Amino acid sequence: MLHTECKLLFFPVCCMLLLYAEYSYLSFMKCLNCGQEVTGKFCASCGQRGDLGRITFRDTIADFLSTLFLIDGPLPQTLKWLITNPGRLYREFLGGRRKTYYKPLPFFVLCTLLYLVIRSLLHYDPLEGSFENASADARPIGAMMKKASYFMVAYINHIMFILALVLGLFHKMFFPKAYNLAEYTAVGFYISGVYILAGTLEMITTVYIYPVPKAVQLGFLVAYTFISILSLHRSYKLWSIIRALLAGVFSLIFYMIFGFGVSVLIVWLMG
Repeated sequence: MLHTECKLLFFPVCCMLLLYAEYSYLSFMKCLNCGQEVTGKFCASCGQRGDLGRITFRDTIADFLSTLFLIDGPLPQTLKWLITNPGRLYREFLGGRRKTYYKPLPFFVLCTLLYLVIRSLLHYDPLEGSFENASADARPIGAMMKKASYFMVAYINHIMFILALVLGLFHKMFFPKAYNLAEYTAVGFYISGVYILAGTLEMITTVYIYPVPKAVQLGFLVAYTFISILSLHRSYKLWSIIRALLAGVFSLIFYMIFGFGVSVLIVWLMG
């Protein structure tokens, strides 16, 4: 009888010993990054995983994709709300939920990089057909305009920074009390990123399906800025609607004038 009871106790006792051994291992395991004791899956001091082994190609690729796109959370979540309810994203991010969403400046840079890579792969010239008039080319002003336009296209990744700053400036001008200029500029980087994504889709559509007029993309910028501002402030009174529309229109006009003006100035100084 005693022998039978010992057999029945043997299995649960072994399981308890194995669990205790694993717990003890995790409890006294040291972080390979900072040397602190790890009591769970991640180090409480530096945040590094506690079960890291030797580096593999799989881990390297996964870390790269996770760092660049944050596929496990922020990027899909950010895109979802930027499309369906941008105001909610802006309010939550500016209110302190920074880990939930892809940060505005990296989002802007990522969208710009995607646009430049696809444009290069497609050999797309956004100014194709814009300077077909040979007589205009022969004039000094026409030649300067052409050089400035191609300069703006070539350095669009730098010029687009102006758009984000202009969006923040006019947003602050028309809605001065809700947020400061830096916060409005962060919203401007989100809007600019979405504008660049729309330009990327327009480029793909033009190459593979049907040419999209340039005015469509500019109209999208004004419309999305208008919707974003109203969604952020959740105010749909007539005066708020007018201010949101003016902020979008003035941002577009000032961006085009200032961006192209800087390009003309640089080309003139270089020439």
